[in-house]
Amino acid sequence: MMLCLTCGLQRPNSYKNNTCPRCKSHLKYIEAAAKGTAVKLHKAGLSVSYATAEVYSYNSYAVHTVNISIGLAKPYQVEVLRRLPEGYEYVFPEAHIIEYLSHIPIEHLLSPLLTYCVLRYEAQYLDNAEAKAVLKQKLIELDDWVDEAVEDGWLAICNLGGLL
Repeated sequence: MMLCLTCGLQRPNSYKNNTCPRCKSHLKYIEAAAKGTAVKLHKAGLSVSYATAEVYSYNSYAVHTVNISIGLAKPYQVEVLRRLPEGYEYVFPEAHIIEYLSHIPIEHLLSPLLTYCVLRYEAQYLDNAEAKAVLKQKLIELDDWVDEAVEDGWLAICNLGGLL
């Protein structure tokens, strides 16, 4: 879906305009599973450019891959994203351009917004049910990380220090 993080308006992926008709903000490609996390990151002061969260399979469905990728529209310093949940990494696309491009939805590649870095989690599982459970758990862990960073004032300190 295309989502306005400012006012919450949703449009289908086929929507032809990148501008929110309600508030004139830029619409972002946000998959339904990642919507709550993307909104939470936005409200915490982090600029989200896109968010995907999915389980996909190759090799005749023998391996199920959990992939969470959240593009950030500003080049945040590593200190801002301190102590990410286990398994998450903070990737700068220029360092891994081919691998990075393979995880971006086509809607985002066509978007005028730049992505400077990505919060990413990827792991493989043999059982589809386990992979789906891990996807939900990892999104909850990222939500908890945002809540903790807001509660202890870390993101406010980063904002005052000019890092956000």
